[in-house]
Amino acid sequence: SHELKTPITSISLFTEMSQVSINKALVRMQLMLFYPQALLGSDSIRESITGDTGLLDGRILRRFRENNVALITANSMAAERLKTLRAAWSNQPEAMRRQGSISPSLVHALTRINMVYRQVFTNRSDPLQEAEITASQAE
Repeated sequence: SHELKTPITSISLFTEMSQVSINKALVRMQLMLFYPQALLGSDSIRESITGDTGLLDGRILRRFRENNVALITANSMAAERLKTLRAAWSNQPEAMRRQGSISPSLVHALTRINMVYRQVFTNRSDPLQEAEITASQAE
């Protein structure tokens, strides 16, 4: 038996599905970090990222296999689910899509970090000046 090796056959389905799952996780993390209000305010965006009716990933395809869903339907299903996410995203206010939204907890954390920074670093004199003063006192 003669085996034909092409670039297509050398790519494993596992590798491709791992990449798809990673990309879905990256989209989810970007939304969580930069667009948390979109996730909170839009059921369709949230479901597209986290739900069983959302973007395809390895977990969802394993469930298809367990339920004997034909793999040939995955391509059209993936395209339809991506179309649903895009439509939900397009329904978000343009300013939010362009600028993002900051989570209230992140604003609180940044405020606390700024306060600690000011307490620790700005109330002290310049370290070089402190070293010079200490050196001159030692003489």
